Amino acid sequence: DSVSAGVVTKTLEKLHTFLTDDTARQEVLRKGPGEDVFLALWALAHDDARSAVEPARLVLEDRGLERRYAAVELLSRLQHPAAAPVLRKAVEDEDLRIALTAFRALPDFVDEDEGEAYAAVSEPIEKQFALAEKLLARMPEKTPTLKPLVWPWAEVNADPRDVADRLLDTLGK
Repeated sequence: DSVSAGVVTKTLEKLHTFLTDDTARQEVLRKGPGEDVFLALWALAHDDARSAVEPARLVLEDRGLERRYAAVELLSRLQHPAAAPVLRKAVEDEDLRIALTAFRALPDFVDEDEGEAYAAVSEPIEKQFALAEKLLARMPEKTPTLKPLVWPWAEVNADPRDVADRLLDTLGK
């Protein structure tokens, strides 16, 4: 339909701008909305995945919830070794949508088949256990689906059993 075509066209125009205009990209990273932050970080990562990590880390220090979510979502998709420490810190974010997205993307819990170099930067078992234990303590008793922050399809499932399973996985290593 025409609304979808319009949204796609607008998104592609923004992406083109962020790929070709460093000033526009930097401005969005400083104060743009979540979806634009994701696109700007993606444009950086398109040329060099590592180059998106530091700007994403800076966005994660921002007060803007949607902006932080966009940054952690991009980092979670990169599976780049340089993103691992930033994702570990993001697990401590006050918002569970950000914390869980970061946690689920950690190299500690990725199959080596999915990314050998990424899996190689896993933390020692004791640190993996401590991180999972700390997150589990913050989880709700029931299993809510948390409201999406940036895109309507990006709900986050806050099932404490997922975190508990990861906790148990660390014991089996």
